[in-house]
Amino acid sequence: MVSRTGKAAVAVLVLAGLSLASPGALAADRAAWDDSVALAKSLVSQGRYEKAEELYKQAIKEAEGFTDDDECLPAVLNNLAEVYGLQKRYAEAESLFRRAITVLDKSGKPNKDRIATCYNNLGMIYLQQERYAETEALLKKALEIREKALGPDSQEVATSVHNMGMYYLDRGQYAEAEPFCKRSVDMAQKRYGPEHPEVASALMNLATLYRVKKDYPKVEPLLARALAIAKKSFALYHPAVATVLGGYASLYNDQKQFAKAEPYCRQVLAINEQVYGEDASSVVLALTGLAENLCEQAKFDEAEPLMKRALAIHERNLGADHPTVAATCDNYAAVLRKMNRGADADTMEARAAAIRAKAAKEAKKAVTPAPAR
Repeated sequence: MVSRTGKAAVAVLVLAGLSLASPGALAADRAAWDDSVALAKSLVSQGRYEKAEELYKQAIKEAEGFTDDDECLPAVLNNLAEVYGLQKRYAEAESLFRRAITVLDKSGKPNKDRIATCYNNLGMIYLQQERYAETEALLKKALEIREKALGPDSQEVATSVHNMGMYYLDRGQYAEAEPFCKRSVDMAQKRYGPEHPEVASALMNLATLYRVKKDYPKVEPLLARALAIAKKSFALYHPAVATVLGGYASLYNDQKQFAKAEPYCRQVLAINEQVYGEDASSVVLALTGLAENLCEQAKFDEAEPLMKRALAIHERNLGADHPTVAATCDNYAAVLRKMNRGADADTMEARAAAIRAKAAKEAKKAVTPAPAR
């Protein structure tokens, strides 16, 4: 999803995992190894990175003892690199991705798609560090390898085409993004048919591109088609429906048609509350979006309670001093300023600054080595 400013979230890029086909390992050892790797993946999904790292490191040691044609080692190297990426340990992640590529390259019959996957994932690590030239080169390389190895219509190529489009959209290189976004739509339709949710997702990306280009007449037909697919494919209260409704809200907000955008903002909030519960982070985003819309219409008495609620949710879920609370304080301050409540806005901004200063101090303390004795 792309914000009203046109910046695409990094998460839209697909971080592809490596499968673990391994005819070379002994069955008993491999079964235990598989169980350990599966547990590590589960721990990652729970945010328990330290324990997952321990299991992956042990799995790497064991995989190093498997036969030469075994692909377990590059797979688990890739997985541990992803864990490091999630923790912003980029140098360690890069080293593991490069080692995985080397292992795959040196195998008797290198699996080109797995090599492409590692290039893709390494590109994402560079993207998170704003190393854009290297990101672009690796994503292009992954696409080229996949097209040659798997053919232009494979699912793996579709993933790379999507990633290229989202990369250029994120960078504001709209002319470069457009052919990839269009190709994504065409590939999804060819693979799944015209009314599949994957088609709706590709339509949304193309609609976002046209919206940030301010080519508004092209946006609404794409959104209408995506919404029809989402409503046919899912329940009315479903995240996919909320995503398209959010696209409508962004379209009208961008054109300063705030009254027209408001009902879409409210529908997004209602769906997120129904799906995720009233204290979910997605509810906070919807509350903030609706509050900003109401402020633009000078409906301040309706907007402020929404920001109070958003702040309270984050405080309950994350604690009063969490950096995300600081961001919510800033958003609240912006609403207060539009209400001409400068003193209250100053207080909220001061709280945000204090939270960030405390976090920076704690981070510095954590990395400062103890004095030698």
